[in-house]
Amino acid sequence: QEWFNRSWTGQTGRVEQFLKPQNGGKSPLEELVGEKITPENTIFYVCGWQGTVDGVLNFVRPLGFLLEKEKDKSKDGNFSVKFESYG
Repeated sequence: QEWFNRSWTGQTGRVEQFLKPQNGGKSPLEELVGEKITPENTIFYVCGWQGTVDGVLNFVRPLGFLLEKEKDKSKDGNFSVKFESYG
């Protein structure tokens, strides 16, 4: 455990695990916010190594989330995923 983060008691581990449905069909994120995560009520900003970004995109893309560069595909020009990759 990192010394500077020693008091953290929240979620740890890879972000993809926080998004994947668990027992009961809800993800830990959905349990936390109390509703289903959809492109209409959620925007993701993902930054990190390419494996992290890919892991999140592999989960959210099939759910209908659009990348920033795909905003022309939406009726209102909005997008639901923006990301930066560090390698």
